[in-house]
Amino acid sequence: MRSIRCKGPRSAFTFIELLVSLALLALVMQAAYDLARGGSKLFEATRLRNRMDTAAQRSGARVVAGLEGAIAESLDPPLEDGESTSDLRFRHVLGLVGTAVQWGPLTRLAFEYAEGELDDGADNNGDGLVDEGVLVFTRDMGGAEEKRVVICHDLAEYLAGEVFNGFDDNGNEMDDEQGFVIELRDGALIARLTIQAIEDGRVIEETVETTITLRN
Repeated sequence: MRSIRCKGPRSAFTFIELLVSLALLALVMQAAYDLARGGSKLFEATRLRNRMDTAAQRSGARVVAGLEGAIAESLDPPLEDGESTSDLRFRHVLGLVGTAVQWGPLTRLAFEYAEGELDDGADNNGDGLVDEGVLVFTRDMGGAEEKRVVICHDLAEYLAGEVFNGFDDNGNEMDDEQGFVIELRDGALIARLTIQAIEDGRVIEETVETTITLRN
């Protein structure tokens, strides 16, 4: 008679090996996915930071361009050394007619709350930021050719490190300064601004500071 061998145990062992292999494959695929996802998130975070830095630098340059050549005596409000404002009006001198100074149009740089935002501690316009502002440049303010241009979006309500509490939280000798502020220091204007963005559900910030020499 021909003998018959039972292959049952060997088949069961092969099935277990298959399960183990599938489990290992799943782990490898999950690790690869996590690595790719982490790399993608890092790339997006780096790109966001670079975009914010570029926006902050460009906004700072626009502030310098707007204020360059401004006359100290035209500042409104008139600032004393160490004083600051988030709403500055000023003029440039166009030239002289005889001994008479020819003033340029009234110009304004000011923090304003973004469209749809209110000063109420809530995200009224649904963009993830709270009480954010814009930096508005207005030329010929109140004149027939008045023109308003937003030169910076997503301004923080307060400069980086500052909260509304009546104290100088960030150590720059100003209390509760807004996300755009101009300070007179040693005869020059120091302009600072902080912009914000959302990264992984949290708010990140980028701050730039520029100095403009005033004309007397």
